[in-house]
Amino acid sequence: MAEHIDIHVDHRLEEYLRAERLLYAHARWRHPGRIAALVFAALAAGDLLLHGMRWWNVLGLSVGLLFAALPFLLRDARLWFHFRVGSRMREPTDLSFDEVGVHLRIASFDSYLRWGMYSGLLEDEQLLLLTYAGQSYTVLPKRCFASTAEMEAFRALAERRVAQPILTPEAG
Repeated sequence: MAEHIDIHVDHRLEEYLRAERLLYAHARWRHPGRIAALVFAALAAGDLLLHGMRWWNVLGLSVGLLFAALPFLLRDARLWFHFRVGSRMREPTDLSFDEVGVHLRIASFDSYLRWGMYSGLLEDEQLLLLTYAGQSYTVLPKRCFASTAEMEAFRALAERRVAQPILTPEAG
């Protein structure tokens, strides 16, 4: 394995949208608010079936379903807004990976992050996501690796250094 793995990422909105979907696919039931909203909607639907249509049943069912679906409905709009307005998301990023951590360089800052900050690694056909702090992540498009061998070297490094193994939506 190379001592350093270096990649350059020119960010694309569609990759951030894909990253959000990958994160949600992996962690969809880890949101207690969403589960509570679905339980609320199920209780309202049960009451609707037992006692017929009443305004509170319809309202309860509507509110429950809305709050369960709201994160999905707003996710893409929020991300689009942040990508278009937040210049940091669009800044080209240079990343260097070694046994100790990740050196992240963009125009507005230069930072060295230790591997211990990252909690997991998610993967799909186009992306690798280094996850940290719950719902935060570093997007690593597979197209940015110079070769398949370099990507395999990165995977091996990440498997040794990240707290959780590589997960796919199907496995997670």
